[in-house]
Amino acid sequence: MADEAESKNLPPVLIVDDEEVIRQVMRDILTDSGYEVDVVENGEKALAQLKNKTYGLVFADIRMPKMDGMEFLRRAKHLTPDLDIIMMTGYASVDIAVEAIKLGAQDFITKPFNLDHIRIVAERAVERKALKKQAEEGEYYKRISLTDGLTELFNRRHLRHILGTEISRSERSGRKFCLLMVDVDDFKVYNDTLGHPAGDEALKFLAWLLKHHARISDVVCRYGGEEFVVVFPETDVPASRIAAERLRRIIEETEFDRQEVLPGGNFTVSIGMACFPDDATSADELVSNADKAMYHAKRSGKNRLAAWTDISETARSRPSEQRA
Repeated sequence: MADEAESKNLPPVLIVDDEEVIRQVMRDILTDSGYEVDVVENGEKALAQLKNKTYGLVFADIRMPKMDGMEFLRRAKHLTPDLDIIMMTGYASVDIAVEAIKLGAQDFITKPFNLDHIRIVAERAVERKALKKQAEEGEYYKRISLTDGLTELFNRRHLRHILGTEISRSERSGRKFCLLMVDVDDFKVYNDTLGHPAGDEALKFLAWLLKHHARISDVVCRYGGEEFVVVFPETDVPASRIAAERLRRIIEETEFDRQEVLPGGNFTVSIGMACFPDDATSADELVSNADKAMYHAKRSGKNRLAAWTDISETARSRPSEQRA
């Protein structure tokens, strides 16, 4: 029957009851249903079994010698918190049932029980565990689909969703928000000199710095390579300048491992900033203008902030200056 249980993905079951006839009947019922079944006559032996073997489901009687079912339940849940335990009794009361559930019992059945009821209870317990596992895996895969594997920040894919949300909020409320494009200065030198593992550690540390020193409402993402994006929700240009300069200064003043290999002897970033709706009418345009501003900061000497608002105003003023 073990092969059948494996093919059905059924977990091993442990029966704990001081009545031999109950143990034998339940073993026959569950074995016929494809389960691998072990039986013991008291709570002490059951705890010893749990230490030596992994079970997916336990049926335990409440009234047993040496250690009653409630004490076994308490100890078993302490030993294996995720274990599903079904309590059984011939002396049912609401108080006993409530106490058992509070102690972590998955279900409660009364004797004498219908044989089909045992199968159904076992099937439900297995199904619950399978659904819980699927839900947990779903949440896990959902989480990793939204996060960057190296830095554990939100990834570029999720950034699009964030920007869509912020644009909608801005259009409803009339409040602005700003985006920073943050790029490590001379990162290729750091990588080529120290190797990619050292570069990865530096990026992880930079991600932690940005996340740790950003405001609670801010959103930090890894855009790709050595580029990061920080979104300042409901923050105008002057306030965003202050927040961005603060982040730039913190990075400049923080010592990174072996940063002396960099041309300036220091780990720094260049930051480009663009704000909605002042500098863009869409998410793509906002990111593009922040990226252009970041490259302007690079060309202007690195380790500085450049705002798209300033760059575009300067560009607009040049024709009039030439005409004058």
